Amino acid sequence: MAWLNRSLRVVAATALLFALGSLSQYPTTSDFQLSETTAGENGIASESMTIATQRSRGYNFLLEDPDRRYAGRWCPGELQFHIDTTLLSDSELDRDEEIQRWIKVFDAWGVASRDRYRFSYQGERKLNIKPDGEPEIGSIAPRSIGITYVRGTPTRSESNYFAKVVGGRTAGNAGLQVHSSNGTDDTALIGDRGFILIDVDDAKDLKAKTLRTSLYQHESGHALGLGHVANKTALMNGTLSSERRSITEADAAGLRALANMPCQDG
Repeated sequence: MAWLNRSLRVVAATALLFALGSLSQYPTTSDFQLSETTAGENGIASESMTIATQRSRGYNFLLEDPDRRYAGRWCPGELQFHIDTTLLSDSELDRDEEIQRWIKVFDAWGVASRDRYRFSYQGERKLNIKPDGEPEIGSIAPRSIGITYVRGTPTRSESNYFAKVVGGRTAGNAGLQVHSSNGTDDTALIGDRGFILIDVDDAKDLKAKTLRTSLYQHESGHALGLGHVANKTALMNGTLSSERRSITEADAAGLRALANMPCQDG
């Protein structure tokens, strides 16, 4: 496994890898600074474009490796998502409104992909956090993205929902688990499960129709394989702003680039 770089973490002895993206809060007027906590500088070309060209076009990928031609991605087709709303019962966030917000977020990514990806909500499903602070990735259905609300401060009654990755000023964390294949690039770094963790206390402090929706749209972009960019107008830019509320053509081009890469499940 010498080819792993610091953008990847071994999950288990099952040849699966994680890539992660985080959002950190810095209350400076309406802006919230984003920081990538585990993904480092990327080093490979995807398709026929260099990384510099990708960035100049406004998109970047979350999971890349110098020994692989193609980035971590989901194969095109239907992707499912489910939500753990456990913490919403004791918060100021409305459960039904939150579910509808997530449905709209993924519908927007479907449109952006030009229907290369189609998303379907599969209802509520538990997604606990393990004692080491990581999500129970096995509780997420295959070819699905699991969403849960967590707290960055541990409490005895909610120990299954304490995620240290959203402690302090970090409001969200998202990741993509992929298969690591030693075969062709068609079967390497293929998405298996994704997850999104949202700090329930931070979410309630964000205006629902602006920054909260932007937070969800941004973190779901990470779960789909998109990384941070320098493009100041793109949703996947390193800062979350009320002026960046929706997917731009640059973000959409990045998702379509992932969908157009050779891809075979298994």
